[in-house]
Amino acid sequence: MSSAIAIFPEALLSADKEDAVVIFLLALPVPARRKKQALVEWTQLTGAALTEDLVRRVLGPLADDTLG
Repeated sequence: MSSAIAIFPEALLSADKEDAVVIFLLALPVPARRKKQALVEWTQLTGAALTEDLVRRVLGPLADDTLG
């Protein structure tokens, strides 16, 4: 399986780009679990905090299906 981080443009690969990453992921036509995996990998790479609030910003009501 390929790394989900590969979907991000290089310009988004820093922790201070969180808002832009949220917008980018919201626009992606992929299932919620794939978006969350990409978000997890982005936070691991950039050192940004993976918070419940961040997951909810990206997934909205579907976040409940991926938390836990």
